[in-house]
Amino acid sequence: MRSFDQQKNNEDLSDSAQWYCEAVARANHYLENQVDYIPLPEKYDFNEYRIIEKFIVSVATPKQSEMLSQSIHGKGAFRRFKTVLEKLGLVDEWYKYRGQKLRGFVEFWCKENKIDFE
Repeated sequence: MRSFDQQKNNEDLSDSAQWYCEAVARANHYLENQVDYIPLPEKYDFNEYRIIEKFIVSVATPKQSEMLSQSIHGKGAFRRFKTVLEKLGLVDEWYKYRGQKLRGFVEFWCKENKIDFE
């Protein structure tokens, strides 16, 4: 597969697939115009661990909240958290809560970057 540097050196792409030529053109456009693009948030900008902590506080039943709280300490916290969610029948509630928080994060990011969000 040809690199973008090879394309920059005016390599002939006439024997390449159409999708490849278009991808190279888009990549080159991006590389030449990076200041025109807004970088997406990094993976850790949405702090899922903190969202989990807030969810646990929102759980109405103290016993369930305590079990979830104990599950998130130490190595393997996310796996244990999901296991306890399943045991307590709270998986749907968690994904709904997480989805609302993620949507709020995206809406805020879009607003900060002057991007319409519907």
